[in-house]
Amino acid sequence: MNIQVSGPSEFTTTSWAGGTTTELMIYPQASSYKALDFDFRLSIATVNLEKSVFTSLPGIFRTLMVLDGSLKLVHEGHHTAQLKKFESDHFMGNWITTSFGQATDFNLMTTQGTQGTVTGLRLAPETYVELQEPANSKIIICYVLRGALEVEGAPSTVEAGALLSLSNFEINDKMPAIKALNDTEVVVVHIQG
Repeated sequence: MNIQVSGPSEFTTTSWAGGTTTELMIYPQASSYKALDFDFRLSIATVNLEKSVFTSLPGIFRTLMVLDGSLKLVHEGHHTAQLKKFESDHFMGNWITTSFGQATDFNLMTTQGTQGTVTGLRLAPETYVELQEPANSKIIICYVLRGALEVEGAPSTVEAGALLSLSNFEINDKMPAIKALNDTEVVVVHIQG
């Protein structure tokens, strides 16, 4: 199993019409958001406008989770979702989607053949993150929103704003113990496919 920790200095932040977006991970690494040739992409975006229309992304399945603030997502001809912290919505990238409200959100984008789940966790000090067994996932990612994690086998703690990824699982791999060092909030992503 490969255990990797990435910090904020390794992430790319760009501006968009309604705020900023920070790419946390794209897979495979040689792929790009503009080319839409990735299996999956993780990012965090700030939405500073009260109303904004999402960019059309044909062939992309999206999961959006609110990290701070609240958003109302209106998917024309489909459904509407009202989201608060750690609540998420799933939708196709080519839908006409308008958001209302100011927030910070976590985005998982996947393409055909790749699926993923996003879960927000609040952890008390000295409690452990419960992860699925490796057989169910291709890659497991933990983004630390607040607090810090201690990970068995990792060279250092995973601080707020950093990303922990577990990949290249072998048949007999056992998940490392992942413990919150203080009051901690984490976004856990399981990628299958």
